[in-house]
Amino acid sequence: MLLNRIAISLLAIFIITGCATRRQQPAEGSDYEIIVVADESNWEIARPYLEETFEKVIYTPQVETFYQLRWVQPEDFEKFRLHKNLILISQLEVSSLLTPVLKTMLPDTTLNGIRNASRRFYSRRNAYADGQTLMIILGKSDGDLQARIRLNRQDLFDMMDQQTQKRLTQFIYRIGEQTELADDYFHQYGWYLRIMHDYVEIRNAPDRQFVWLGRDFPFRWIVVHWMDAPESFELQAIGEELIKKVYGTLIPDVWITEKYFSNQETWLNSHSAVEFRGLWEHKTEIKGGPFIAYTFYAPEQDIVFVLTGIVWAPDREKLPYIRQIEMMVKTFGFARPELD
Repeated sequence: MLLNRIAISLLAIFIITGCATRRQQPAEGSDYEIIVVADESNWEIARPYLEETFEKVIYTPQVETFYQLRWVQPEDFEKFRLHKNLILISQLEVSSLLTPVLKTMLPDTTLNGIRNASRRFYSRRNAYADGQTLMIILGKSDGDLQARIRLNRQDLFDMMDQQTQKRLTQFIYRIGEQTELADDYFHQYGWYLRIMHDYVEIRNAPDRQFVWLGRDFPFRWIVVHWMDAPESFELQAIGEELIKKVYGTLIPDVWITEKYFSNQETWLNSHSAVEFRGLWEHKTEIKGGPFIAYTFYAPEQDIVFVLTGIVWAPDREKLPYIRQIEMMVKTFGFARPELD
């Protein structure tokens, strides 16, 4: 009996360890496409609210969206099971081709728990593939399904985007990075920025508290600029002031247009920040495109920073490139990270 128990325990450990260490294949498809698996009736009910949640518009200057939704019938679920971004939508009270799929994926207690709590939805990372985000949204009625998406809009977007950001960060540093240059800035200024392997230093001006990095086509620039914090300031206002100083003075040939200029409160690592987006133009050449900037106050140094970048990529979608800049900027910190 004791030997049987030991054998069963060892087998359980083997199975658990094997499942935990088994290598999944990478998730498939575009980082910016979301596969929505639903019956046609549920798709039509949920579609406007999903578009409002995930297809947020960015002007680059053409209209681009953070994500694009793609509807798939339940019978085609298996074809898209390994996709990077996957949302399943159903109402279990109504007969659906998706019901058998859901019941094989999750126990009844979990399904009922999601369905009966108005603010709940199911989410899991790496469910079928490495780098995947899976969400299941269940409603008890048409109105409940719509309300469930609307009430959880920010959580749904954030959960999807966090995994996207993780994949993008892995992608941009997959070949390597400029660790020597990053170490130079850390030793010189006390901050660290993970720099993509093909970026080079355009200018480093300690007297102007200004570092300017860039790379070739599609052209991308990243700037770090900072100033001693005044006794009192409003973060949004001082952020706009620093952005105009970068584009117009420190980089005199570029300026920020008022069209589509926007800002919102956010976090940059552990610092409260303001995120700015909009468009830039060249003063003498026919060039322009999107910019992004973050400004925050670092109480450790009593300094206000602006981290900003621009993209020039004519005849291409620009959102993927501006998002790469965003991921690089979000590695900024005051300690050297442990790199693989």
